[in-house]
Amino acid sequence: RLVAVVLGLEGAVLVDADVGGLLVREPGEVGLEVGQVEGRHLLVELLGEDVELCVERVGAFNHVNCSTGFHKLGLLVRNGRQEHQGAAEWAAQSEMVTGAVRALTRHSLTLLNHFRPIQIGSILGAHVKLSIAPDARLLEGLMQLSKAQLPHFTARSTANVLWGLARLRASIPAGLREGLLRHATATMPLFKAMEISPFLVALALLQIQPPAELVEALMHRIVETADTFKSQEVANTFWSLGSLQIQPPPEVYELLTRRLAMVIEGCDEQMISNTLHAFANLKHYPDPELQKAFLERMAAIQTTFTPQGITISMWAIASLDAELKEGMSWLLSAQAHRVIKNFTPLGVSMTMWAYGKMEIHPGDRIIDAFVQHILGIVGEMRAQHCAMVMWGLARLDLRMDFELESAMTGRVLAILDQFSDLDVPNSLWALAKMGLSDQDEIVAALMQRIPDVAATLTVQGMTNTLWALAKLDSDSQVLPALIDRLLEVDVKDFNGQAVANALWALSNLHVEEGDAEERLKVKLIAGLREKMDELTPQHIANSLWALSMLNVDPDDAIWRQLSNQIIAKIADFDSWSVANTLNAFRILDVRPNETLMAALDS
Repeated sequence: RLVAVVLGLEGAVLVDADVGGLLVREPGEVGLEVGQVEGRHLLVELLGEDVELCVERVGAFNHVNCSTGFHKLGLLVRNGRQEHQGAAEWAAQSEMVTGAVRALTRHSLTLLNHFRPIQIGSILGAHVKLSIAPDARLLEGLMQLSKAQLPHFTARSTANVLWGLARLRASIPAGLREGLLRHATATMPLFKAMEISPFLVALALLQIQPPAELVEALMHRIVETADTFKSQEVANTFWSLGSLQIQPPPEVYELLTRRLAMVIEGCDEQMISNTLHAFANLKHYPDPELQKAFLERMAAIQTTFTPQGITISMWAIASLDAELKEGMSWLLSAQAHRVIKNFTPLGVSMTMWAYGKMEIHPGDRIIDAFVQHILGIVGEMRAQHCAMVMWGLARLDLRMDFELESAMTGRVLAILDQFSDLDVPNSLWALAKMGLSDQDEIVAALMQRIPDVAATLTVQGMTNTLWALAKLDSDSQVLPALIDRLLEVDVKDFNGQAVANALWALSNLHVEEGDAEERLKVKLIAGLREKMDELTPQHIANSLWALSMLNVDPDDAIWRQLSNQIIAKIADFDSWSVANTLNAFRILDVRPNETLMAALDS
C-alpha cells in the first residue's frame, strides 16, 4: 500500500535546558521531511496498528522504508504521549516500540551507505520524537555519511540534520560541524524561514558561535524572508539569537518584531515566554504597541501558562522593566496561584526574585500560596534559591513569619557551604532589610561564611555585605578586610548604587576611624561625583545623610552637586527621600539654598 506521509509543523516536544542560569524550554520541534515508500512494502497499518508485524517484516525494508519506519514510530510514540494513555497500555506499547526500533536499527546498519540526506534527517528527527539515543554505530555512520554527502545537502537537509544532532546532544566531529557551517553559508540564499529557524535553534542548543560571514548571511536572508515567518519561527529565531547573544541589526529587529505583531495570535505560552526571555537577554525593549500585543495574547491564553512559562516570563518582564509589567505580572500571578503545586524550587525563587525586582506586591493570597509551597519544598532548595526568595521578600518590605524563618534557617545551616559569593551578600542584605540581627541563627551562620567567599566578592557583593553589616549593627572581624578590598577597586567599577550603599555603610559601621577608613571615604566621594547621574532619589538622600554623619565640610563641592541632582530629579522624590534630605542638612546645621528649598517644599 501507499504510505500516509505526515508533513508540516507538529506540536512542540518540550525539553529542559539550563540557559543563562534560568530554566528555559527549547523551541518546539520542526516538521521533518519523509521520503516516499514503495507501495508493495508498507505501512500505515504496520506501524499504526501492529508494531509486532513491522518487526517481522523489517528484513524486507529498503533504506527509504527504514527512515519512514523510524519516522512513523516517532509519531506513534509522541501521539501516544499526547493522548495520555493508561500506564499499563502505554508500557506495553512502549515495549513493542522499543523492539521495533532495535529491529529497524539492525537492518539500517546493513543499508547504511544507501541513506541520502533526506533520510539521515528523518532518522535523527525520529529519535528525537522517540526520546531514544540512537545506537552508537548508527549515529557514527550517519555522521560520517553526512560529511561525505555535504555537497548534496539541501537547505532543508542542512537544517534538519544539525537540528537532530543538537536535540540528541550528539558529540559532532569538528570536520562535520565546520563543514555544515561552511555549506550553510554557501547555500544560505536558498534557506526559507522554516529552515532558518531550526538551523539557528541547533546552533543555540549546541552553543556554536557562528562565524561572522555566516551571521551576515543569516541576517541578510532573514531580511529577505521575514514576511514569510510563522509565529513559531519568529519565536524560535529570537530565542536562538538571545541564547547566542547575537545582536541583530536594527533592520532585522524591526522586520521580525513587526512580523511578530502580525502573527502573535498564533503564539502559544511557550513562544510568548521564550520571546520575552530573548528580548531580556538581548536587552531589546519592545515598544508599547508590541507590549500591548503581548499583554492581549497573554490574557487570551492565560490558563495555558505552565509554571516554567510563568517563571521565564516573569524573569524577562522584570529584567526588561516593561511599561506594562503590572498588567502582565497580574495575569501571570493569577495563573501561578492555580498551578502553584507544580512550581520547582528554581521556579519559585525566580518568580519571587521578579516580584522583588519590579517591586510589585502580587497580593497576600499569592504570597501566602508561595510561602506554603516553599515550606513543602524547602528541603530541595539550593543556596541560590534560598537567597533569591529572601531577597525578593525583602525588596517587597516583607518579613518571613516564624514558620518560614525556622524552615529557611534549617535549610541554610544544612547547605551553608554551598552559599556562593553572590548568595552570601544577597542573603545578608535581605535579612538585614527584614530587621533581623546578628544574633539570629541564620544571620550568624551566613556571617561565618563571609571569610570563605570574601576573596571573590564583586564590587556589588562587597558593598551589599558592608551595607548589611552596618544595618545589622555588627562589629564583624571581616570589616577591615572588606575595606581593604574596596580600596583596591577602581572607582569606575562602582555603580551609583554601590557608591551610595558603601558611603551609607561607612557612616554607620562600628570601626575605629583610621587611615584606611579616611581613604575609603575620599574614594567614595570621588565615586559619588563620577556616578552622579546614576543616583536615584533614595541614593541621593542616603548619600547626603552619610556625608553629614561623616562630617564632610559643608563647603565641599559635593553638596552643591547633590543639590543640583535633587532639583533635577525632584519629581521622583517621595516623602521619605525629602525627609531624609532635610534631616541631612539639619545635622550639618546648614540651610539649603532657596532654589533647593523651594524644590523640596513643592
